[in-house]
Amino acid sequence: MVEIEIEAHHANLLRLLEHRMDDARRVAEQAVLAARGLWAERQSTEIGSQEQDAYIAALQAAFDAAVIEEDATDMMLISEEMAQVARGSEEATMAAALNSSMALWFVGRTREAVDHARRVWVHSREQALPMLTPAAGSTLAGKLIEIGRLDEADEVTSECVELEGRIGERLAIGKAATRSIHELRHLVWFSRGDWREAATSLEREVALQPDPHYRLHLHGIMIVWLARCGGGTRGADIIRYVSAARTDAIAAGCRRCAREMPQTRRGVRSSGPRR
Repeated sequence: MVEIEIEAHHANLLRLLEHRMDDARRVAEQAVLAARGLWAERQSTEIGSQEQDAYIAALQAAFDAAVIEEDATDMMLISEEMAQVARGSEEATMAAALNSSMALWFVGRTREAVDHARRVWVHSREQALPMLTPAAGSTLAGKLIEIGRLDEADEVTSECVELEGRIGERLAIGKAATRSIHELRHLVWFSRGDWREAATSLEREVALQPDPHYRLHLHGIMIVWLARCGGGTRGADIIRYVSAARTDAIAAGCRRCAREMPQTRRGVRSSGPRR
């Protein structure tokens, strides 16, 4: 049991700190296989709380690896297994629901994905679960932005930032595909407010983000919005952010994030100034 939990944490360290994505997935999958072997003949209700925590940790590490590889089949299977193992544990059940939200989004089941994320968001706030609320808020806000529900996304991100202020430190990011609440807040600001003010604020946010895996997404936002709103006047800045994004993509070692980054050729095309 202890060995399984150690291996799950080892996978997370490989992914989050050393950015060795292939090694992280291999270690996570070995931890899951070991957990399944130990408890194959037992029902989830027969697994003790410490054993359940170890099993859940292994499944979460494997799920995060599947997200990075955009393996929708594995994401669905792991999220379903995690929901079964999590029975009886409130936070584990909610974490499994967040995973289901991500998996459903990947396979195009948008409404169900948003419903899952909103359910966890509402529950985490009602039950005052400070470790779950930021992850739920980030998951929900990201999907709301994608479907154009900017007012609701703004409410969610603002509440998460307020929680961060009460805690007294910036919210940590530990889940794959869970975007920084500050990144999402800037996306809302670019869409609804003065893009110049949003760009200035995002510059500060880039300097505050120490992890290249998450910093490169900030570069990506800046590239898109400067090209969209700069009216052809911000070409040099865009080139600078493209270069920084490429550097961070290499440092992060995440193929999925690298594929998502905007690319430029000679010169920068813009859709014109945004009024």
